[in-house]
Amino acid sequence: MLHYIQSREVGDHHPKLLSSIEILRRTYSLVLSAKRQVVAPHKAPITCIDIDKTDARYLLSGSTNSSVALYDVQEKINTDQHTFNPLFTITKSTHKDAHKFSVSALQWYPHDTGMFLTGGFDHFVKVWDTNQLLVACEFDLEDKVYCLAMNSKSAHHSLVATGTGDQKVRLCDLLSGKASHTLIGHREAIWAVEWSPSSDFLLVTGSVDRSIRLWDIRKASGCLHSFNQHNEQHVDNTPLANVVSVVSTAHNAPVTSLLFTPNGKFLISSANDNRIHLWDMATGNNTLVNYPNALNLNQRGFKMCLSANARFLYHPNNHSINVYDVLTGELVNELTGHFEKVSSVAFHPVRQELYSASIDQQILVWTPRMDEIAIVDEEGVQSKQQPTGLIEDRDMWSDEES
Repeated sequence: MLHYIQSREVGDHHPKLLSSIEILRRTYSLVLSAKRQVVAPHKAPITCIDIDKTDARYLLSGSTNSSVALYDVQEKINTDQHTFNPLFTITKSTHKDAHKFSVSALQWYPHDTGMFLTGGFDHFVKVWDTNQLLVACEFDLEDKVYCLAMNSKSAHHSLVATGTGDQKVRLCDLLSGKASHTLIGHREAIWAVEWSPSSDFLLVTGSVDRSIRLWDIRKASGCLHSFNQHNEQHVDNTPLANVVSVVSTAHNAPVTSLLFTPNGKFLISSANDNRIHLWDMATGNNTLVNYPNALNLNQRGFKMCLSANARFLYHPNNHSINVYDVLTGELVNELTGHFEKVSSVAFHPVRQELYSASIDQQILVWTPRMDEIAIVDEEGVQSKQQPTGLIEDRDMWSDEES
């Protein structure tokens, strides 16, 4: 580490090199924390978690017993050891507006911690006022809600995309308090929805019918594209928008999770066929990257996540979490600690910590090792505090000039 500090001082290396190296070291060296523990009050399988995007301070969790809990994960952050107790818990026995059945999805409002959204098997999507713990508005979608997503970068709308058990993608407008319109095309329940970071109006959905569809919500004519795992639809030099969508499958089993890279150039999908696919959004093609040892036994949608530099994918892998290099598919780590299937993971972008939830009713914290790890660097010199396998000095999404 001192070598990189000295090189930065004399101008031998890019100013951002030290930061990139430390972030990469922390990402590689995650271990189960013995000093940071989250006390989950649910007493039932935990289905979903989310960290707020504004302060990266508050963690939400939802459970099959319809309860929702909130934690301050930066409380007493300077102490060596701390147990995080929930700031509040919403249960159907103590709160009249709580969900009646399982909470299947939740998300913080992207621009403020004063509001969050939950979806449940009681057919409702609820918008909560964090300060008052009251429901500001709710949407009755007339079927089980499996997933929801709000565009974190949109400046043109306040739509919440929802996937339900009746094959339809419903868009709920927070401004009007009503469902604005419906996207029809899937043939079975929808377990995953995700907004594109590159456009306010592009949405992808994954279904039990094994398909992944790309939608432009401004067009009522149907989906723009249906992804094919064998790249059989796409013709060379044909723009994606002009490809005629036909019935095709992105996986050989129900699609359980979708995730965009921050720049919107790639889409990652996971399904019950134990396959992870990386899709090139410019062409709609499967890049055919192999992610080994993937295991997906979830019977509903689940949440995977990326590291802060978007280089590594954290994928729930039955009782463990597999860490993959996004572009190469290399399995760089396996995190074991849960006793049952992992249902959701969330990465803390500031502290490079990982939070994982499981049906074993536990939320675990994975923190970087602070001891020294020796490797041989690119100059053949053994250095310390660098992770084994480090082959690049910068993250894959950064601009060298920035």
